[in-house]
Amino acid sequence: MDIPFMSYNKFRKQEEVAGKTWEEQLYLELKKNGAKEREIALEKNHTKDGVPYIAVLGDGGWAKRSYGHGFSSTAGVGVIIGMETNKLLYLGIRNSFCFLCARSKTERKTVPPHTCYKNYTGPATGMEQSIIVEGFNKSVEQHGLVYLNYLGDGESSVFARIQEQVSYGRYVQKIECSNHMTRAFSDGLHKLARNTLYPLEGRRILTENVEGVSRLERLVKGVRTAIKSAAALDDKAEACAVLRTDVANALNHVCGRHEQCRDFCKRKNSAERDVLGILESTNLANPIMTLLDRIIRNADRLTLNVTTNQAERCVC
Repeated sequence: MDIPFMSYNKFRKQEEVAGKTWEEQLYLELKKNGAKEREIALEKNHTKDGVPYIAVLGDGGWAKRSYGHGFSSTAGVGVIIGMETNKLLYLGIRNSFCFLCARSKTERKTVPPHTCYKNYTGPATGMEQSIIVEGFNKSVEQHGLVYLNYLGDGESSVFARIQEQVSYGRYVQKIECSNHMTRAFSDGLHKLARNTLYPLEGRRILTENVEGVSRLERLVKGVRTAIKSAAALDDKAEACAVLRTDVANALNHVCGRHEQCRDFCKRKNSAERDVLGILESTNLANPIMTLLDRIIRNADRLTLNVTTNQAERCVC
């Protein structure tokens, strides 16, 4: 088509100019978002030792999906988002590989001058922790804020690193993502239903459809509904107590025992078949209650019924 195009060197120079401009604008946007969060915190008189504090949510992602195993990605990203504004406060990237550095090492040559983006050594699983901890440690310098409430997924060890490595980490409180918590519960139930160490009779009770919905699905839906119901209550202590009671009774409810159900239970006066004894005799009741106990123990972290969806959208 006889269309002129840039040379490689010219393209790289223009790419660097655009990259620097993008970074500058991103930094200004982050500062603006932090200022708004700080303003809201001061309006609500949320201060600790003279420094405004806020609640944030965080999450990480990788350039290569692991699907629960492997974890060999050489690049990862993490974000921190203010929960009042839903705006980005911190963005970090970790790279454990540089093509020019690696090629020069393989060919035993001197590394040529270049912009090296390698800034991380260690396992891919530690990238999210590294970024979020860095963002927490820069919160006062960058925004004049401390992040005293952290919403993250339940499977990550980020919170433990925050407590260990952030100057004010011992004061940070964890908020659980209700989506991650119920997803982990659902995964645990499906593993039990597939585990051939338990008698088939008991596993069939778990997966049996009752009016088009399996008991397993009813358990998951019941837990999600209990979290939503608790979040609607104004008193946090009452919300925790109600959530613990409802979750502890969930297995009784789906197995046909409604004596302890609250008045909203539609099956309370029905003639539903009682199958809890079958789960107990096949040793499935105890592991199910163990899964429910994790939710009960984290009830105080679930009563806000919040999720990390916003952070996940940013890192995807």
